[in-house]
Amino acid sequence: MTFRIAGISFDHMHMGDLLRMVYEHPHAEIAALYDPNRAKMQDAIDTFNVPEDCVFTDLDACLAAGPYDMALLCVATAEHACITARHAHLCRKTFCRQRRRRAADDNRDDGHR
Repeated sequence: MTFRIAGISFDHMHMGDLLRMVYEHPHAEIAALYDPNRAKMQDAIDTFNVPEDCVFTDLDACLAAGPYDMALLCVATAEHACITARHAHLCRKTFCRQRRRRAADDNRDDGHR
């Protein structure tokens, strides 16, 4: 079995390290990359040979291309709740670089959509 993993947002430097672990794992693949700014993803696209049809600057399009087994989030702290809530039903597991905000834990709408 190969796990399909999406890299969501490149707001923090950790995404490259996380994607390298996915790339090197024999049972995982980088199934999608998302960031509204393509330039932030370009090094990862080139380094890990990510196909163009797996690269997204629109989150809805990225999520629609799923399902994914896992999502790696390196999103700005203020956006954790919003991004987590938007994709939670489409991914089996979500890994954030830090603990999610309380709004996401409570499944409350915090106004980020």
